[in-house]
Amino acid sequence: MEEIFSPAAEKYERARKSALTEDIIRAINVEEGIYFRLLTEHYDECTLFFSRSDGSSAETMLKELMDRKARQTIDFFSEVYGKAPNEDSIRLLMGSQFWYFRQLLNEHLDEDRMFACLRSILDFFNAGWRQLCDALK
Repeated sequence: MEEIFSPAAEKYERARKSALTEDIIRAINVEEGIYFRLLTEHYDECTLFFSRSDGSSAETMLKELMDRKARQTIDFFSEVYGKAPNEDSIRLLMGSQFWYFRQLLNEHLDEDRMFACLRSILDFFNAGWRQLCDALK
């Protein structure tokens, strides 16, 4: 996983150093693109993990993944701007991200339609990330 997400890690490091909103948005979008590639290239496995894991040990792994991503996001913004975003809000945002992955998989969309949906979702969330950056500056 570290290797798969290394392009995003590089973008986040660049954004951490520059503290530029557009660098942060680019890093988020690179990471989302990696998730999208995982969803499409490993559709069956991702469906099991995101949509069919309720009550299993994988559900615990999914919760731990969301919690870790929320903590990383809070730490990232705290480091870049010197103050933390609202932790509850970030946890909810991370949960919504994983929830739309689940919904994309459950819809059984072909790759083009799934990508179009993801693009719209990213446009929507990017506006919110920009607002968060502005509020923390």
